Amino acid sequence: MWSARKRFFYISIFLVIVLVIVGLFIWSRQKAPSCFDNEQNQNELGVDCGGVCSNVCSNEAVDLIKLWARTFRVSVGNYGTAALIENPNIFGAKEINYRFQLYDRDNLLVNEREGKTYLNPDERFIIYEPNIPTGSRDVVRVFFELKDEENIIWKRLEQALPKVDISVRNKRIVLEPSPKVAATIENKSFFALKNIELTAVVFAEDQNAIAASKTVVASLNPDEVKEIFFTWPEAFTRKASYVEIFSRVNRLSE
Repeated sequence: MWSARKRFFYISIFLVIVLVIVGLFIWSRQKAPSCFDNEQNQNELGVDCGGVCSNVCSNEAVDLIKLWARTFRVSVGNYGTAALIENPNIFGAKEINYRFQLYDRDNLLVNEREGKTYLNPDERFIIYEPNIPTGSRDVVRVFFELKDEENIIWKRLEQALPKVDISVRNKRIVLEPSPKVAATIENKSFFALKNIELTAVVFAEDQNAIAASKTVVASLNPDEVKEIFFTWPEAFTRKASYVEIFSRVNRLSE
């Protein structure tokens, strides 16, 4: 009798120890919910996206708006292309691929140029590609596309970015001896800016773009002022009426 009780006591102790070990093993295998566990948990709107996650679910973002695309003859056998794009989302993306395709009067492909850029939240900007060789063929049409737009990896900014405020003034077009655009820029932000991309687009009286050029200002301190210039080797194919200068800084690299 006593022997049976003693045996039962030891077996009970053994089973308790086994259960504790198994429980600790199962507990150690369980990970806290995260935005990288391939599961929809926390307050996520999809698998590892939305809610507390920086990744944006595909149904949260709307399509980018392609406002126009133009091609410009720069010199014999050399064309430039530009497209005006708008990102209406409050999200950004570190990379998006694009392609320009240039066609002649017979609708035959002359050349194409691929590239990549970034997307700042709520931004209207110019994508510009210079020096596309065309040989002896004249280009009359350009086709622009954002590649794999449905697969953009959108990023939700964890905190509101301070506003970039770049003032562009004193814009002027000089046509002789060769076309040139000059302007003054000032950094009215409260912080220094680096790698400021500036694209000048020249328009005819009917508001169609007839030329474009790009420059980069390496740095600009708060309240600092600099002169910027854009040049072309040949006269414009149409009469220039006015110029717009688009500026942008990659906010997602900060």
